[in-house]
Amino acid sequence: MDAIGQRITATRRSKGLTQKAVARKLGITQSYMSYLEKGTRRLDVDLLQGIAKSLKVAPEFLLTGRARSGKSLRAAGRIPVLGCVPAGLFRFLEDGQEPLGLSQVEEYFADDSIDDPSAFAAIVSGDSMTPRFNDGDRVIFSPEADVLDGDFVLAKIDTNHGTFKQIFFEPGRTIRLAPINLEYEPILTDSHSLRACYKLIRRIERFS
Repeated sequence: MDAIGQRITATRRSKGLTQKAVARKLGITQSYMSYLEKGTRRLDVDLLQGIAKSLKVAPEFLLTGRARSGKSLRAAGRIPVLGCVPAGLFRFLEDGQEPLGLSQVEEYFADDSIDDPSAFAAIVSGDSMTPRFNDGDRVIFSPEADVLDGDFVLAKIDTNHGTFKQIFFEPGRTIRLAPINLEYEPILTDSHSLRACYKLIRRIERFS
């Protein structure tokens, strides 16, 4: 069992939760949850954020053993930057084949005004969301915030990739993930295929 898995197990037990209960919240099987706790499956962005939310702790605590329940993280105002959002797709690794584990946080930056311990950031790379969002901007997402029609979101639509778009809930349960740059086509999906959706809560311009 690796250190992250040990912290997940210890935190889950301290809160009186079973593997089955946490797995149900995450939409995974109990056996897969067991693999995660044993460290035989690699955590991706969404899973660690989801586990942290289910256990009511900051992701940083599960990663490092610090910032229990998000208190230290909020006090320090440290927001983890997990990767880039290039031309619509969230980059987990350079080859795009393997999800980025949160142990590979690229950097932190300070923002004392954000009180969501599970908030995380990505860096815009590309022009699918121009002119409102530009290359090098940091975009901060909250797993805790409710997503409404017209919000900007990081949406996960398959196993390895997410997309930074504006979300619209269309008739017939269709979900449209729209770019701002009209040279790009919108992505059409549905609630069943949308595996995760994180609301944008702040943009920090590259040169601000």
